[in-house]
Amino acid sequence: MPAPYVPMTPQERQRMLEAVGVDTVEDLFLDIPAAYRDPALNLPPALSEYDVLTHLTRLAARNRPMDAGPSFLGGGFARHFIPSVVNAIISRGEFLTPYTPYQPEASQGVLQALFEYQTVVCQLTGMDVSNTGMYDSASALAEAALMACRLTGRRQVAVHESVSPRHRDVLSTYLTAQEITLGTTPDAETACLIIQEPSSLGRWHTPDKLAAEVHDLGGLLVVAVEPISLGLFRAPGDYGADIVVGEGQPLGISLSFGGPGVGLFACRQKYLRQMPGRIVGRTVDANGRDAFVLTLQTREQHIRREKATSNICTAETLAAIAVAVHLAALGKEGFRRVAEACYHRAHDAAARIAALPGFGIAINADDAFLKEFVVTCPVSPAEVNRHLLEHGVIGGIDVSDQVPNGLLLCVTETTSHDDVDTLVNALTSLTPHEDAFRGARAPDSPQVAAQGGGPSPLPAAPSEGSNPDVSRLDEVSSVPEERVALLMDLSRSGRRGTTVPALDVPESTLPPEPMRRRDLELPEVSELDLIRYFTRISQTSYSVDTNFYPLGSCTMKYNPRVNEVAAGMPGFAQVHPYQPSETVQGTLEMLHGLQEMLAEIVGMDATSLAPSAGAHGELTGMLLFRAYHADRGDGERTVILAPDSSHGTNPASAAMAGFTIVSIPTNPDGNVDMEALKEALGPHVAGIMLTMPTTLGLFDPGTAEICRLVHEAGGLVYGDGANLNALLGRTRLGDFGFDMIHINVHKTFSTPHGGGGPGAGPICVKERLAPFLPAPWVVRDDAVGDAVRGARPLDQYSLIAPERSIGRIGSAAGNIGILLRAYTYLRMHGAEGLREVSGAAVLNANYLRVRLQDSYDLPYNRICMHEVVFSASRQKQQGAKAGEICKRLLDYGFYAPTVYFPLIVDEALMIEPTETESVETLDSFIEAMQAIAREAREQPERVRDAPHTTPVARIDEARAARHPDLRWRPRTPTSV
Repeated sequence: MPAPYVPMTPQERQRMLEAVGVDTVEDLFLDIPAAYRDPALNLPPALSEYDVLTHLTRLAARNRPMDAGPSFLGGGFARHFIPSVVNAIISRGEFLTPYTPYQPEASQGVLQALFEYQTVVCQLTGMDVSNTGMYDSASALAEAALMACRLTGRRQVAVHESVSPRHRDVLSTYLTAQEITLGTTPDAETACLIIQEPSSLGRWHTPDKLAAEVHDLGGLLVVAVEPISLGLFRAPGDYGADIVVGEGQPLGISLSFGGPGVGLFACRQKYLRQMPGRIVGRTVDANGRDAFVLTLQTREQHIRREKATSNICTAETLAAIAVAVHLAALGKEGFRRVAEACYHRAHDAAARIAALPGFGIAINADDAFLKEFVVTCPVSPAEVNRHLLEHGVIGGIDVSDQVPNGLLLCVTETTSHDDVDTLVNALTSLTPHEDAFRGARAPDSPQVAAQGGGPSPLPAAPSEGSNPDVSRLDEVSSVPEERVALLMDLSRSGRRGTTVPALDVPESTLPPEPMRRRDLELPEVSELDLIRYFTRISQTSYSVDTNFYPLGSCTMKYNPRVNEVAAGMPGFAQVHPYQPSETVQGTLEMLHGLQEMLAEIVGMDATSLAPSAGAHGELTGMLLFRAYHADRGDGERTVILAPDSSHGTNPASAAMAGFTIVSIPTNPDGNVDMEALKEALGPHVAGIMLTMPTTLGLFDPGTAEICRLVHEAGGLVYGDGANLNALLGRTRLGDFGFDMIHINVHKTFSTPHGGGGPGAGPICVKERLAPFLPAPWVVRDDAVGDAVRGARPLDQYSLIAPERSIGRIGSAAGNIGILLRAYTYLRMHGAEGLREVSGAAVLNANYLRVRLQDSYDLPYNRICMHEVVFSASRQKQQGAKAGEICKRLLDYGFYAPTVYFPLIVDEALMIEPTETESVETLDSFIEAMQAIAREAREQPERVRDAPHTTPVARIDEARAARHPDLRWRPRTPTSV
């Protein structure tokens, strides 16, 4: 079956081969030594679209989604109502399929939507500034700890008992690599104290005293917050938080077995320049019009490399936009009602459970809870959960290591009274009096049993009128009146964009005033307002669905809509990451199949799907290198080699893992300088990070020799798989001697880039590194069952931690919704389809190479792989730089190539056409590039002043960095 998304006809292929000057597509891969070429891949056969959907429907049916019956799982992830408008907006191609908005003139819609996200995160948390999102709450918390260490110059972090064990595990994984000490009590050497509100057991404290204590010691307060709680409880900014993180999944994002979500990250203004992640700023264009742009980029990995604040490149942009739409749809009143509904329902359920003999609620008299609470059980939580599952109920999380026989339950606004009836009825059969309280409703003023024993009433309600008017954010009087209207400017008191589930339980007494939130400002708009607003701004962004995207090393191929159908199946989208394995066998089978296929494609033995992006995979790989050498007693290996043609994230990732970076130069042919490599090798080298093909678009024929030399020196070889699209079915890096490779499935296997994410970065390793893979890892159990003689046994799958695992790198098993899309793509292609993909991608790139080599300089004049790198040095001498050529290309309706990278090419233009572009599109692009070359020669000012036809003109990025304007602020009467 041919590759379904390659439009190239046999006649077009022949014409392009003649233009390139070769006889066959196979001639384009001759830089790969013959011994490593054309491996036989053992992959499942390709399926048609109908067959793959049938297959996925069968897998989804093996799952028990959260909405299929009563479910009480929480732990940071929960089922919440998602207004229909959310998915309607984020499924627009202009938000779904663009890349990181490096060209702001062609990305205003994505940038403006992210500005809205930054605004609502600041409004929720009470902080000054926010970035555009992190992978998830756990990795965001680790990044916050690293940020606090940079700010204070200290190397100790105190973790409060309120922080969840999973978050502690991720903190340990990240911080141990940089030799940062984790403790429990802050002192004069502590960089920060980390607390969780509400705690991992669901308890909301009054944290002012903790904030004062750590500040008196010169440290910072980092708060991991549950976002729904911010509709009722005080914002962290009100009690002294310096950095706030949280999990955005409850704010309009499907569960999807734990990913993708988005890690909220906000801080005080004075700490802005040490904040990791991308930031959108508001500025003006050349005509003085309002515009948005990525700002403060000198902090980032693609500029500062190993000295960057973080290695993050692909993050969770599309999920961040979902959060912004969700909160705008709810508005401040709707969001408050959701929080209060969770509170009332949770307290009703807690009171009914507490009334059962043998059960109690573990809550201190001075604490409150919102939607999660701990039940003390008469038998072990594991036994309770098994019993509940037999009655069709998914129970809670076993926290008996923290509370004797403790079971953490979660109740949200979507949990009905009938759901709690079913739970109570099932629990009743575990009590001494089975029918005594069957279906009993709680009284209007529920009582819950205190952890210390005996009933403890919730605090009294505040007096009427004690909640002051909503306060406004600090006003900025220098903002002009003609600025672009944002959602807060469109907001009208009393409007709403959706309705929330009706409350069918009694209202409980709310927490006392000192715990309550006094102000909450969110947009109040109608659903039509939202649809028109986001539709209008989306149309100011280029995307793969609307424009050709020749971004080098980004593989901006078409995103098949069958992938979206698969990811949206309720059996996949509505499963919780902590469900019992027997209730998610379909997801686990899919993930195990993907692990096997990825390992086969790159020639490795095992795969971890846990990393949430390519750079996350790089970091994970470097942590494995560190663990492997430490396990062998070889801790002196502290240096990582990185050729200067490697990806920009490589040095930052290695530095985050505690390594020192040594760069290896490129020789005149574009390959690794072997003499320089030999000189750099020694007992201190832990390994080398190779990008193959390189960012020059070339395959180094000496790759096997590089691997041999590094291995002889005792090091390991890491492969950056961002350019894997060139190699599919043509060669396997594992066969050359690579020990590990990460795969950007959001590039190679066609998952949407979403304006900069989400992505996924699985790592594939050789057998000797498999014991160190991060947790959790999907394994297939021994075949079980044989009810029918001769029938094939049913495979069972589980999540485990490998023998010497480096630990957790995130809250769950990875960005499963993205991995599912990649699985769908692979099942539709098979081995031959993948070969056709790589062949078409490489042919397209070489077609551009030969057609444009007379117009632009070609630093390495040889057959390229999936991308070609030109130099605009000739045009620069004529008065038009590479960056200006890219801006002019926008006027012709094409997104820009990657510019000024790789750094070793002067005025670099890195172009990657991908296999899904037709020859007609390539010819139009070639004509545009040739026309711009003529303009550079004859009318360079026309190029210098570009773009001329985009929604905004050239943007003042310097102003955005000098005067950061990073969130909506109210206008004042004196604005001019």
